[in-house]
Amino acid sequence: TRLIEMLVSYGQIDRALEQYLALADTYYQLASTEKAREKYLEALMLAPRGTTGRLWSSQIMHKLGELDLERGDWRRALQTYEQIKKIDPSDEKARLNLVELYYKVQPQRALQEIDELVKTYRAGGKAKRLIPFIEEQVRAHPKDIGLRARAAQISIESGLKNEGITHLN
Repeated sequence: TRLIEMLVSYGQIDRALEQYLALADTYYQLASTEKAREKYLEALMLAPRGTTGRLWSSQIMHKLGELDLERGDWRRALQTYEQIKKIDPSDEKARLNLVELYYKVQPQRALQEIDELVKTYRAGGKAKRLIPFIEEQVRAHPKDIGLRARAAQISIESGLKNEGITHLN
């Protein structure tokens, strides 16, 4: 903590942020998750002063989201990943975690997030990369007809007609 304070006072913000992350990771490994969260939040307040503020913020917020996921605090994790999505809509990891979290917290919102994700992937010409994720979601939620329809559509668009037909059946 003193090292972090000293680095900040000398204007070495990036090095201070690295130390914050190391300290928070240490607290996490010691199973002191509240202290780890506290240090991540302190680092997040300092992140805009770093040389790559946006990158630091995203990295720290992902750490917070992962911490909340592991603790089972899905609502807090959902808020964190929503913030990441606002900062960087192309953050694939955050978007995929949002779908998972919505299925746990607000299942009706999960399909909306999947639709947004499909739209983003289509725009980038990467819709085929979404198939394994959609297939995993179908296995986890086999009775979700809307999800099956989206899986069929993506499969057919990607040239996997047999898989698409299977979903439609």
